Amino acid sequence: MEKKNTEDSGKQWLKISLQTPGRLVESVSDLLGVLSGSGVELSPETTEGSLITGFFAGAGDTDKQRKIIALVRRKMEMIFNLYDLSPPELFIEQIDDQDWATSWRRFFIPVEIVPGLIIKPSWEEYQGKEDEKVIEMDPGQAFGTGQHASTRMALSLAATCLSDYPAAKALDVGTGTGILAMAAALFGVKSITAIDNDPDAV
Repeated sequence: MEKKNTEDSGKQWLKISLQTPGRLVESVSDLLGVLSGSGVELSPETTEGSLITGFFAGAGDTDKQRKIIALVRRKMEMIFNLYDLSPPELFIEQIDDQDWATSWRRFFIPVEIVPGLIIKPSWEEYQGKEDEKVIEMDPGQAFGTGQHASTRMALSLAATCLSDYPAAKALDVGTGTGILAMAAALFGVKSITAIDNDPDAV
């Protein structure tokens, strides 16, 4: 990869993405987050899995780039080999700091998290159907955008339980973005208390 002059373009990042099957999404995203130290992006999960992206500082240093790519490739091959899967293809790109600030938005589109419940970011237009409930939420640092498997399972359980056994009150401990509390309100709960000790939570 050609070394670029970073004096004019500001801080640059090495962006490494790989398509990951559903059963490996949690393991791959956790490991990529540890390796990058800068967080990861997860595209909405489909039947083919999710596109997971890590951002690595120091993209202006060619030698450092090679070492990062080699490390990520080796670690990902280890995980995939555990499941007898072929090594994943790495999609590599060098981006400027200002590009990263907005590039992640394209991964967040209106998505049906559980039947009848849609999560949409504020910058996307979506006209819900008559039988759909829509939560508008922009992804941030707090946990709970609806993409993670644990959030999906909790939402599915809440939808089923509140449909069969309507509740007047709900307590959401570790609310994160507040997605479960908002869903509970849409499912008919009148009084909801949502708490969290994370300063990034709502």
